Amino acid sequence: MRYFGALLLVVFLAVSGQLRAQQFIDFSAFSPFVGIQAGTQGIGIESGYPLGKAFNIRAGINFFPPARFDIKNNGLKVSRSNVMLTADWQPLFGNEGWFARKWFVSAGASHFFQNKAKRIVGHSEDDGDDYDYTVKLHQVPYIGTGLNRITLGNQFYLSLNAGYFISVKSPEVIMEGTGEFHLQRQKNIRNKIGSFPYNALKGLNAQAGFYWTF
Repeated sequence: MRYFGALLLVVFLAVSGQLRAQQFIDFSAFSPFVGIQAGTQGIGIESGYPLGKAFNIRAGINFFPPARFDIKNNGLKVSRSNVMLTADWQPLFGNEGWFARKWFVSAGASHFFQNKAKRIVGHSEDDGDDYDYTVKLHQVPYIGTGLNRITLGNQFYLSLNAGYFISVKSPEVIMEGTGEFHLQRQKNIRNKIGSFPYNALKGLNAQAGFYWTF
C-alpha cells in the first residue's frame, strides 16, 4: 500500500510539473530559438534564450545584399551590415489573451559594419548637375516592439518586429571634389536628410523571422 501511495505521489508530481511547464510555454512569448530573418536590416540569422518567465535576450547578424534603388532619377546603392544585441520584455505575461501571450517590447544596441547609401547616378534638384556622394548613418541604440511565437508548425514559429534605430550623431556626407561649391552641396544634403520625413525614415526597422525552437 505504501508503494502504491508513493507511485501515486510520483505520478501526481510528474503531471503537475508537466502542467506547470505547459502553462509556462502557453503564457510566455519566449523560448530558446535559432532562425533566419529578413527586413530593412537585410537578411540574417538570430538566436535567443529566455531569462526567466517574461524576459528574453537575442543576438543576431544581418547583411543587406547588393542592391540599387531608383528614386526620382537617382540611382542609390545601399551597403548595410550589422550585429545586434536585444533584450525583450513581455509586459502582459500571465494573461490568457492571444495578444498578451505574443506581444513584447525591446531595447538594444547595434554595431554597424556598414550603414551607408551612395548615389551613383542622378542629378541634384538644385542645379541639374551630376555628382556622386555617400551618406553614412550612425545609429546604435534601438527600441522596438513585436509579436513572437506565432505558430507555423511543430516547433516552427513566426516573429514580427518593428522599431527605431536612434542616431547618435548627424549623418556624414562624403562627396567627390573640394571647394566652397561642394561644401555648400554637402550642407544642403545634410539639411535635407535632417528634415522630415527623411529624418524619421532613416531609423525605421521592420523584419520578420522564421524560427525553430528547442
